[in-house]
Amino acid sequence: MSGWAIIDDREAAPEPTPVSAERAHLLGIRRAPFGRRVAATIIDVLPILAFIAPLPFVATSLVGPDGRIDVLLLIAGSVCALLLLLYAILQLASHGRRGQTLGKQATRLRTLRATTLRPIGFGRALLRVCVFGLSGVLPGVGPLLLALSALWDPQRRGRAWHDHVVDTWLIDMLEVDPTDPVAFDAARARARVQSVALGAAPEGASVAASPLISRVPLAKRVPPSDPQPERLRPEDQAGETVGRGHDPSRPEIEAASPPTLTLDDGTAIVVAGLTLLGRQPAAAPGEIAHLIPIADGSKSVSKTHIALDSDAHGLIVTDRGSANGTTIVRGAASSRATPRVPLRVRPGDEIHIGERTLTVG
Repeated sequence: MSGWAIIDDREAAPEPTPVSAERAHLLGIRRAPFGRRVAATIIDVLPILAFIAPLPFVATSLVGPDGRIDVLLLIAGSVCALLLLLYAILQLASHGRRGQTLGKQATRLRTLRATTLRPIGFGRALLRVCVFGLSGVLPGVGPLLLALSALWDPQRRGRAWHDHVVDTWLIDMLEVDPTDPVAFDAARARARVQSVALGAAPEGASVAASPLISRVPLAKRVPPSDPQPERLRPEDQAGETVGRGHDPSRPEIEAASPPTLTLDDGTAIVVAGLTLLGRQPAAAPGEIAHLIPIADGSKSVSKTHIALDSDAHGLIVTDRGSANGTTIVRGAASSRATPRVPLRVRPGDEIHIGERTLTVG
């Protein structure tokens, strides 16, 4: 489960532990971007400032000139202090059980155990705050060094010193959310396909430098003598999931020309390598791709809506976690694309992204 739903160890998607940095990268889990980290911190701090701001005024004005205590100011100060305490407890409880504070929820970030990809628990959430608080022994300098220490993480996962102390990792939920069993099962399926494409690299081998990790995986070849995995027939389903097996009856295509799609306004799009489409498409860190912006005044198309790529057997489309989703239409059949799960499309198929339509040539 994800969002505001409560999660625990039984609901979190299982994964053999400890989870190495290489395995996490293969699963598609990415560190939280710096800009959204800062935004989350600002959102978390604003209520604290709102509750604290009246307290100095209340403290200095509590006793009047006649030496009597102003009851209304005493009540106001007590309410502010109580709200501050309740806010802190709720933030810690939410961070421990769901890995999200108010700011992290708003910016789509989540804190998890780095070695298990599970919720961190109340104790670790409290310890993490305490370690951060101890950095205040050096006012200004301590918290700044602690924040900048995320840049020196030897595993390049953006983990600061307090994250290493309590075994936590702040991740980007827009990539892969390990606490969502359905999404994480899809991530592990993609990781298996990518491992095959990498030549079954041994566990623990570094895969971060391989360009296949940031590309749509190739279809796995299955010898004709082996039992065939379940395949979706074109008349039954639009979009065949890449990695379910290659149809031996389909001939190999060598030196084929790059696939072409036609946008509903007549624009031709040639897919020569990884191609990202959207209102303002942007490649992920380490990803090399052609960026093709699509005009959409209604903003039904996400900034980076889909990824297109091809192999010897045709065109592959992957929804990049778009807000309005991607639908593949083949004749009378249609299929809603699962975010970040590659689907194979064929000539004549229509790809609906928001209110725009692409036709596969």
